[in-house]
Amino acid sequence: MSAVASLVESGQLPREVQEVEVEISDTKQPEHGDFACNFALAASKRAGLNPRQLGELLKAGITAMGLDGGSSPIQTIEIAGPGFLNLRLNPAWVASFVPLVLELGASLPNVQHPTPNVQHPTPNAQKINVEFVSVNPNGPITIGSGRGAAYGSTLCNVLEAAGNEVHREYYINDGVNSEQMRTFAESVRCIALGLPVPENGYKGDYVHEVAQHLIDRHGKDFVVARSSELENLAWFQHETEGEMLSAQRSALKQFGVDFDTWFSEQSLHDSGVVAAEIEQMLAANVADEREIRTVLKLAKGGVI
Repeated sequence: MSAVASLVESGQLPREVQEVEVEISDTKQPEHGDFACNFALAASKRAGLNPRQLGELLKAGITAMGLDGGSSPIQTIEIAGPGFLNLRLNPAWVASFVPLVLELGASLPNVQHPTPNVQHPTPNAQKINVEFVSVNPNGPITIGSGRGAAYGSTLCNVLEAAGNEVHREYYINDGVNSEQMRTFAESVRCIALGLPVPENGYKGDYVHEVAQHLIDRHGKDFVVARSSELENLAWFQHETEGEMLSAQRSALKQFGVDFDTWFSEQSLHDSGVVAAEIEQMLAANVADEREIRTVLKLAKGGVI
């Protein structure tokens, strides 16, 4: 835009061209340079010139400002097609930033000028809670969960670089009424006792490892004693959950992902929050306690 402004001030272009947004994008093919600018195409009508003429004028304006060649940012400028400006960066100029990048290290994302909200706090600064990964503690971190961890952690870094205060939360799906967690605990219990795993149970190698860890830590007799009655499944659920959470924490830490809070779903039940919310919904007649489920089927035209 500096080159455009200079051409306007010198009377070579009308002021109307400054209303056109300059778009610079990656080139589709490496041989076309590093970046392509479509300004000559977008502003040609307002300039009263055909795109290639405007492109040549803009190229001359950039050259006159000393932005190309030598140690300048741009090595070459080419007019391509109907009026695209293909720009190739100067390798020496790009390489000159390497020492600074190495010096800044992890603080590099926060040094844009000006960095919104951080160096110059504004009302736009936000406190943002980002909850990600949050898988059931009934198995190790999978490739899919790892993708979520990488995406979520990167998003948090970007939000922080933009000046926001970011809190990273892992929501532990550990409710005692969770059928998945009960099935996982029952699977470990059966393996520890040498019994067949339920048909819908968990049978992976890691499940056997969890069962062996319980025996190693508490002793075979103690584990058998806790297994004597089915109501003791809660003990197994608590122990197996702890094993899996520890493994998940370790895997994520090795992956470079840390959380500010590991929030337990069960804590909502223990604190009475869930019961209170249900009571509030019942009192407001937006819920009831009837064990009935109504299924609505829609025909053509949205008719029930």
